[in-house]
Amino acid sequence: MLRGLYFLGGAVALGLGLAGIVLPLLPTTPFLLLSSYCFVRSSPAAHRWLLSHRWFGPYLRDWELHRGVRRSVKLVAVSSVALVVLSTWVLSDSSVVLRTAVTGLAAVGLVVVWRLPVTRGEEADVPAARPAAESPIPLDLVA
Repeated sequence: MLRGLYFLGGAVALGLGLAGIVLPLLPTTPFLLLSSYCFVRSSPAAHRWLLSHRWFGPYLRDWELHRGVRRSVKLVAVSSVALVVLSTWVLSDSSVVLRTAVTGLAAVGLVVVWRLPVTRGEEADVPAARPAAESPIPLDLVA
């Protein structure tokens, strides 16, 4: 039963991570990390699928192997957050309180991103076409 709950949690976290791609201020990365955490405890096949995914795999492998992110990932994250905050202030007619709250939440997110260790990610350059059975990360590495 616990495996089923972990799998459900992983699926929900993956859905929220996917929604975070298009919804500003909904973070993608923490939900993908949570999804990976849940899948490693419930479904090795789902975990391998996530690690070999064309878009998410390199980021998750960087985190699981090196506990860090690439400098380019940080740059994109900071730029995206700055763009959202700037557009909120310039294009939105919402109250100053709401815009300030958005800016405060963005600042917290930027501090978290800024504090993440930087990795070169050599291990993450594994081609995404690699079969799931040959996952570059042993499943017991993150357990």
